[in-house]
Amino acid sequence: MKTTFRNWLEQCDRIVSAKLGLGLHDLADADWRGYFDDELTPRDACNCAYDDMWSDDMPAELWGRR
Repeated sequence: MKTTFRNWLEQCDRIVSAKLGLGLHDLADADWRGYFDDELTPRDACNCAYDDMWSDDMPAELWGRR
């Protein structure tokens, strides 16, 4: 069964919240629909969002990268 965009986005929100203590709506908007349409996993989509939108403002160590 294919997951819905809403369920997939909720999974992304849980990943981001676990890493940062903030939800998706607290951060700069990323192309969530595009990531979903490209069939990225929620984890891969969150990493893309970090690379595309948040890396300039967020230390890599905070995101879990070195």
